[in-house]
Amino acid sequence: MKSLKERTEDFWKLFSEKESEIRSLMDENKIMERFSDIDSMFEIDMPFMMGKSSTENKYELIFNPAGLKSRYFIADYFKRKMPVELKKKWNFYDMKPAMGIKNMRLLINDENFYEEDFSVLIKNIDAERKRVDILVLCPKFFGQKKVFEENEMYNVIYNIMDALLGEGIVESYLGMIKIEDIESSPEETLTLREFSIKMDEISEENSWIKNPKILDRYNTYRCDIENIEDLRAVRNDIVVGFSSNMAVVEEYAEENNEYNFMSGQGGIYGMLFYDNSEVPNEEKIPLRDKLESILAELPEYGDIFEIFGAATGLYKSYIDIIIYDYDLFGIILEKLEIGKEFPELFYKDFKVGSEIRKIVSISGMVS
Repeated sequence: MKSLKERTEDFWKLFSEKESEIRSLMDENKIMERFSDIDSMFEIDMPFMMGKSSTENKYELIFNPAGLKSRYFIADYFKRKMPVELKKKWNFYDMKPAMGIKNMRLLINDENFYEEDFSVLIKNIDAERKRVDILVLCPKFFGQKKVFEENEMYNVIYNIMDALLGEGIVESYLGMIKIEDIESSPEETLTLREFSIKMDEISEENSWIKNPKILDRYNTYRCDIENIEDLRAVRNDIVVGFSSNMAVVEEYAEENNEYNFMSGQGGIYGMLFYDNSEVPNEEKIPLRDKLESILAELPEYGDIFEIFGAATGLYKSYIDIIIYDYDLFGIILEKLEIGKEFPELFYKDFKVGSEIRKIVSISGMVS
């Protein structure tokens, strides 16, 4: 099976060959007639949109990775691999940018929704967690003969917020969203445009990043290991860790939805780990940080693999990685020089039943 690296490179090569034809189809409003042909260029499961910027006079390819967190890793990888020459005429977005809501119309369940159908009430601002909780008022959801399911209502709201604020802001800074039908709106309610301005003010007041990257947001987690029988088993001993994809961590011993999705696209979630039982507690995290630095300084970092989390346990320390080309990553490990602090290093795919492989420093991966 092709690696994600190969699929990405093949896509951009083919897109570069076809982009002139695609632009002509867009100019002639015939793109939908050939949309299936364009879709077949992708060897990944990724919803996307195409359009043309009214401000830059550039064509746009926009990924819509909402859903599995793995899609954001893939979209980000595609963005980094985009050929420089394409940037003269194309903007590529790894997630939906703010597009504005002027003359907005959304058709959901045979019902049209417009900007004026919504108002927003800010319920809470958590500056430390960088979260804004909101209440969205939309009488149209509740005043029609047609009944809207909860998932349909939230689909509308998230589409509107993505267009209004951009997907990065929505995923990074919007917290709890509630939808209610209130006949007389409180005075504090904002129009969508006013809410957009208010979010800019909140971000500026709290020094939040203006264009946040979803993958830069890490979650710290702690594990209760008191009732775990086999603390020597891989990851059973973890006390504390951090990750930019908690779903992978939480699914390690369960359904592996994220792992299975990523492996289906040619990527692999894996982990490197080593025995830390003889390392003093105060030195465990600094030592793990050193190995992270060694890996991050490799020339192949970001192209063939990268780190998405790490954890410290009673007996082992872990570095969680996403691999874009499994075979080439194996070659990297064969040549890896890690120093005497790490006499034994092990690799394992990020699922319970996978094989553990020992990495002999500067020698190779052996079963």
